[in-house]
Amino acid sequence: AEPSMQEGYESFMKKFSSSQDKLTGIVTVSFEFISPTLSQRWLQLYIDEINDVMRRKDIEESESAIQYLNQQIAQTQLAEVKDSMFSLIEEHTKTLTMANARKEYVFKTIDPPYKPEVKAGPMRSAIVLLTLVVHCILFFVTLMLYLLIFRSKVVQPSS
Repeated sequence: AEPSMQEGYESFMKKFSSSQDKLTGIVTVSFEFISPTLSQRWLQLYIDEINDVMRRKDIEESESAIQYLNQQIAQTQLAEVKDSMFSLIEEHTKTLTMANARKEYVFKTIDPPYKPEVKAGPMRSAIVLLTLVVHCILFFVTLMLYLLIFRSKVVQPSS
């Protein structure tokens, strides 16, 4: 069955981690998955999507604010109010310019997502060794039980 959106989200969040350094403000994001190539690709898509969503949000807000301020400027007659509205329009125009000019709007990539060179897991050698030990123990327990049962039936003192 195809997983629901909530199941997909929960599965994604188990493999995703992020942290922010309080002093520098640098945000570190990581994603651990079976395939390092898919992990790298999904992380890059995640970062790009955050930048795109925030860029579109700021563009929409700035455009609607500029439109509203222009309507208010047309309705008011006071020069001081018009000056303050023009300065607000200038601020929103700066935001609009920056949002349209930069690809990396919210997150500036310092170190792009990369494929790890060292495997994060599972440790196959430890799994094989543990399996071998468990099977040896089970073998000896089974052998001991078999010998105890077999001896009790075969070796009986004769009277």
